[in-house]
Amino acid sequence: MAMQAQPDLSKMSLEAETYTSTGQFSKAEELYKRMIDITQHHEGPESTSRELYNLSAALINQEKYKEAELTLRDLLIQLTGRLVDGDSGHFLEQEAGAVGLLCHALKGQGKSEEAEMLEKNAADQQKQLQARGNAYGLSQL
Repeated sequence: MAMQAQPDLSKMSLEAETYTSTGQFSKAEELYKRMIDITQHHEGPESTSRELYNLSAALINQEKYKEAELTLRDLLIQLTGRLVDGDSGHFLEQEAGAVGLLCHALKGQGKSEEAEMLEKNAADQQKQLQARGNAYGLSQL
């Protein structure tokens, strides 16, 4: 019985990035969703942060703000739940970026007050991320 080959995620990622850079956000969205499904199946849901982040950006570019909000909230739960170690710098930066995207998604839905509150807390969050990073020797944050 032949094993089915895992799709090449790096090729899919490049293709999705090309779609994004050329404004074909619905095609990028479709690819990111496929990549999330594949990654969850092979590596587990905790390995999908990059794809969730990129999917959220594609959704925002299509003005699908509610779906982007839900995706970003899931992503933030995933990112804040990670253990911080010497390899976590990019996750901490992604956490801050996800908060920025979430503010955009909230504003797109007319939730300006919630977005403003989140933006005000972003500086505090950045300080917390810096402290978390410093505690683990990630001074470049």
